[in-house]
Amino acid sequence: MKRTLLTLCAANVLFVSGAMAQNEPPRRQPDRAHLRQDLQDQLERLRLRERWLTRQIDAMDRGEVPEQSGPEGEGPKPDRGVTPEERQKLMGVLRDLQSDPALAGGDSPFKHILEAQGPESERLIARLAPRLRNLVELKDADEERYAAARKEMVAGIQIARAARQFGLTARDPDVTDESLNQARRVLRAAIAAGFDARAEMMRYELRDAQERLDSLTQEITDAEFERDARIDEQLRNMVKRIESSDGWEDREIPPGKERRARPSRDD
Repeated sequence: MKRTLLTLCAANVLFVSGAMAQNEPPRRQPDRAHLRQDLQDQLERLRLRERWLTRQIDAMDRGEVPEQSGPEGEGPKPDRGVTPEERQKLMGVLRDLQSDPALAGGDSPFKHILEAQGPESERLIARLAPRLRNLVELKDADEERYAAARKEMVAGIQIARAARQFGLTARDPDVTDESLNQARRVLRAAIAAGFDARAEMMRYELRDAQERLDSLTQEITDAEFERDARIDEQLRNMVKRIESSDGWEDREIPPGKERRARPSRDD
């Protein structure tokens, strides 16, 4: 919070300095009461934002899709450009996620979306589309990496659930050591699953990077081997373009020199 207040004060100083540098009459700085009220308003907006974020976390725990904009319209806007074909692919990804054993049960965050109908279904899919498009692309292009990406997303959901449950358990005044340790073990297991899922994704990313490196290495080898041939080919192409450009035949000939015959392509 102190950092936020310092940033606001610094911004105010820069604004006033800029105005004076442009030979504008100095603005009257706000008195202490006005400045305090402005900071108080900003603090209230931060509190509103915090309460809104808490509601979105609660909505996700209930299996609902959180809103995509904050109390003042902040955040990404819902995606309205979902075509029927893309919607079908997005639903396929959601069914794959829903079928994961780790999300089995009635509290799956995707269950409500898959069961929704009509306008509500369209709205929910539009909101999720930006987050799921990468999975759709992977499903079409690389089944193994798609499975790893699904596992990583599921692990993230498990970590969020376990962290929230640990917080609720720790704040329970009647909590026992056994239940707290159990919640800790569940959270650690979720973090471990997320770690392993991310490591698997990184192995696929390394595979793709290695394939790209091999391709670049081969390209460099070919270029070095065919260096002279490629240089001569580029020279011929450039000469051809220059000779075929407008004004080649009508260019001015210096006094005392004759126009040379254009060399034959067969020379």
